Amino acid sequence: MMSRKLLKTKLFEKEQERKAAEAAREMAINKFTVTARRKMEGQRIDKVRYMTEQEASDMGWHRRSLVMVLSNGVLLLVSQDAEGNGAGALFGQHGGDDLTFPAL
Repeated sequence: MMSRKLLKTKLFEKEQERKAAEAAREMAINKFTVTARRKMEGQRIDKVRYMTEQEASDMGWHRRSLVMVLSNGVLLLVSQDAEGNGAGALFGQHGGDDLTFPAL
């Protein structure tokens, strides 16, 4: 049976780990928010299209995602995950209507 002191120590360590993980997540959110704001805020979407077959192939993808080209030349495309393992769907809302732009 675990002593009270050992149990308190283990609980304290778990709480410290949880706080450290939360702090790391917040740092990542802040980092990517700053990057997104620098690259995207104030820009216009000049062009919207789906990837070409060649672009999808170059990414190693079997399906094509929506591509948005911003006025500063930034290209945005939708991936199924953070590693870019495949094309993803973009969801949105307008005037109470749900919008879906699937990977094709």
